[in-house]
Amino acid sequence: MSFELSTIDTQISSILSGISTIQTYLNEDVIPQSGFPAVTYQFTSRSGEAYLNTHNREEFIYTLKVWFETQRVGKSEAVRITQDIVSDLFNSFQANITLNSTVDFIRPMNAGTVQEISHAHGDLIMVPVELVCVKLVAWA
Repeated sequence: MSFELSTIDTQISSILSGISTIQTYLNEDVIPQSGFPAVTYQFTSRSGEAYLNTHNREEFIYTLKVWFETQRVGKSEAVRITQDIVSDLFNSFQANITLNSTVDFIRPMNAGTVQEISHAHGDLIMVPVELVCVKLVAWA
């Protein structure tokens, strides 16, 4: 049985669209030019292993990045806002651990260190978040 990554992409987009604290979300690994707070996400890697004697256990790993600009509110407030949005991400994905039955479950999400990014459009705060989606895929 084949499995398309686009089905996971669609569900991630659907969940992000329901988070009212996010103004913009993009399915690409770019630095947003506007529309903050923003989230970008991109498929990062896939790993798998034999599971039982009829399925493979596949892990589809995505990196989500939460972005906010510092010039309007200052660095401290931008960090606080970004951390709140990371919490909103965790809560929204935890409330839908199968991504509307697209995967069997997601692993608990992990957030990385707050990073400061200097960009032509101003200074930004970014926090990376890892999303691991697990799917049992039947052997062909």
